[in-house]
Amino acid sequence: MVLARASTAAIALRIPVAGFGAQDLAVAADGTIAWLAPSDPRGCAQAAYTQTVYVASFAEPTPRALTGPGAPCAFGSSPSSSHGAMAIAAGRVVYPAGESYAVTDPGGGAHLVSELPANSNGPGPIAFDGHTLYAVRTDCDAERLLAVDVDAAGPPPPAALQYGYPVSCPVAPAGSSRARLSPRGVTVRVSCPAGCRGTLRLTQEHRRNERLAGRREVSGRGTLTARVPLARYAAGLAGCGGGLRLRAYLDQTVYPAAQRTTRSIQWLGLVRVSAAGRCRRLAAPPFQFPLRYR
Repeated sequence: MVLARASTAAIALRIPVAGFGAQDLAVAADGTIAWLAPSDPRGCAQAAYTQTVYVASFAEPTPRALTGPGAPCAFGSSPSSSHGAMAIAAGRVVYPAGESYAVTDPGGGAHLVSELPANSNGPGPIAFDGHTLYAVRTDCDAERLLAVDVDAAGPPPPAALQYGYPVSCPVAPAGSSRARLSPRGVTVRVSCPAGCRGTLRLTQEHRRNERLAGRREVSGRGTLTARVPLARYAAGLAGCGGGLRLRAYLDQTVYPAAQRTTRSIQWLGLVRVSAAGRCRRLAAPPFQFPLRYR
């Protein structure tokens, strides 16, 4: 990497780029740059691995090491991420330190910004104006954009977070396992004490194969009530004797789409659907291998 003046092309600084990614550096409006350089060339070994934050500018082109808390692990291992893990403004640098961000102080030290976890699988996005740090925090039910005053003491990050993501987003069925079909669909209730988001899916199963009967996107915290519209074939079978037995699943999004989306399929139990109309056996899609095994 080369730091040069655009007007004269004069080169002030050269930095080796081996194992280096765009998310490992930040550039201020005056041309000052900050970057993370590994202190162990053998690679990241989590707690045993350390990186040093360096700063250089046209006025002081010699790299200067900054001290701060923690031992931030390299974020260059996620080259597919286009978000910045560092920021610099008003002479202060924000960088990842362990599972939180850290910010340098005017006096030369640094402290953690504990409200905002730093994602190890892919950093950012973050923005910084010298006083307020803007970053996205991934919760079980949503990704939230937060604005944090870096000079104000804040609470520690939620215990459920690890590597910047929720470790567990438990879900469970809530309410009765019997449902009545209405013109708007079938009412299904889900308990999400820590929050959840994803696709609530109802399937009919036969000999370990399944076919989709209805689905609805859900998100929120607490007890969620969703009205799931049924496919025509399923609505017709609900009027038959004994109703229609369906399995309920929540295909839960557990990682943010900004990095990679992984779905954890949670089984919510059986739902017996009945209808006041007559029994109708309509054309239905074929049974397929269950999604949870694909």
